[in-house]
Amino acid sequence: MPTWRERLASPPAWQLFLGTGAPFGVLFGLFFGLREDTGPAVAVLAGLAAGVLFGATMTFLLLRSRRRDVAAAGTTRVTPIDLALRRGQAPADPADDDAALALIARRRRQLRTSYRYNPILAGALAVLGALQALLNPWWWLAAAFWAAMIPVSVLGIRRAQSRLDTAETTIRTRHP
Repeated sequence: MPTWRERLASPPAWQLFLGTGAPFGVLFGLFFGLREDTGPAVAVLAGLAAGVLFGATMTFLLLRSRRRDVAAAGTTRVTPIDLALRRGQAPADPADDDAALALIARRRRQLRTSYRYNPILAGALAVLGALQALLNPWWWLAAAFWAAMIPVSVLGIRRAQSRLDTAETTIRTRHP
């Protein structure tokens, strides 16, 4: 029986769809509802459309990533292994060590890509927010948020790499 953390880390597709699409749709609808030039009907329709599109896209991408994790690890028991790696620990079952090493290699590739592109993306969004702030000063909040995300993303990636190094060291000392 999976633990609550495993159930939360690998929900079924319909829960992924609702968990990503509903909050995004509500926030998008509120954004359109707060504008002076649109009515409530437009806000509701925009929120529904955005929620469905975002939910479907995120569900597809998350399920594809989960399938690739399973293919890389060579086992369907990816969730408990991944939860251990996120904490910088080796899997509880030493039989999962080979799968964990394969998953560590996949996570390192993902982190290298994130290290390269996340600061560029956050910087571009900060610039777009600053440009939009010329029309509406509230956009300075978005610009400041994305500017702050540049160092946050880099530090987060470094911490994740450190946790992977710790887990890999623990796994390799188990099997000299």
